[in-house]
Amino acid sequence: MKKRLYTFALLLLFLIPNIAHAITVEEVKAKGDYQSKNSVYGRNNLSQKELHEVALAVTNFYNTFISPEMDEMERFEAASKYLIENTTYAPTWKKNKANTAWGSLVYGQAQCSGYARGFKALCDAIDIPCHYVHAKGGKYPSHQWTMVLLQGEWYHYDPQLPFLMSDDDMASQGMAWDRKALPKTGPVEGAKPSHKKPEKEISIFIQGQKIHSDVPPIIKDGRTLVPIRVISENLGYTVEWYGDTKMILISKENYFGITEKALMMFVEKKECLDLNINIMNRYFPKNKSIQLSSQEETKATKLLVETSKIYSLDVTPKLINDRTMVPLRAIAELFGNEVGWDGENRHVFIQ
Repeated sequence: MKKRLYTFALLLLFLIPNIAHAITVEEVKAKGDYQSKNSVYGRNNLSQKELHEVALAVTNFYNTFISPEMDEMERFEAASKYLIENTTYAPTWKKNKANTAWGSLVYGQAQCSGYARGFKALCDAIDIPCHYVHAKGGKYPSHQWTMVLLQGEWYHYDPQLPFLMSDDDMASQGMAWDRKALPKTGPVEGAKPSHKKPEKEISIFIQGQKIHSDVPPIIKDGRTLVPIRVISENLGYTVEWYGDTKMILISKENYFGITEKALMMFVEKKECLDLNINIMNRYFPKNKSIQLSSQEETKATKLLVETSKIYSLDVTPKLINDRTMVPLRAIAELFGNEVGWDGENRHVFIQ
């Protein structure tokens, strides 16, 4: 059954109109300079196509790892961790655009310039003021890094290293830079530290009972996202996750184990399929095995897609810190539940 559903998911990615559509530059929520030929992310070394690929990479980072309740330091740490975990040091800057943001964020290999430019792109997306810095003389005249403004203070930050540094720290390492063109480290006169007022944690009540979750729900684009486990453990639905295709199958069975309702969705895709249960149970039953040839399976999948309803979600399912988060209201309402929201107390009610 697992193998069949995996094949089923692959087929759906090709059969459902637009379900595998690429994010366009117009859909990029992350801020940044992706149109200028002289963009700091590549400095004349990237084509418009490659800048577009950087934009997609930054958008995927933003959608996956950044949430509205994160404060300035949390966003900075998320960007730093992302770059360190997804980029390795390139043996040469002359290949694979290793001296650009494309090298670090798309190809996954970079030298110091690529790390710095890639980190600058991430910071621009998450509203962290950031300067790209090229050494000027000193012991390491070719080295490149960044400067960031965090909580009202400027710091040097080399994305290959895990700590913030002052002007004196950098100078003691033999670094020199254009001090006239760049700010001094330390507090900015008149700047107010960006401390976000903590909000109440979102609470979920199902049939009057408060639900506890090891990962708190979050608000994304005005919608409440919850871990898949909340759905499976508290609403009585069966949830199946297929990591290779990032497919989520949520279903509800009757007393006899026959599927009564099934929804299929994909991480970062707006399309949600309300599957035709008659076709689903006939060709893809959960409680028994049916032998279908490859050709028969393709025909059955096409029939299922053609006869199922496709809804557009207000907010897509997301992977956040290795947890799959799904839109609670959309799922609950499609399964026939009533959903209420108390904004003042941040309570979600499901009946």
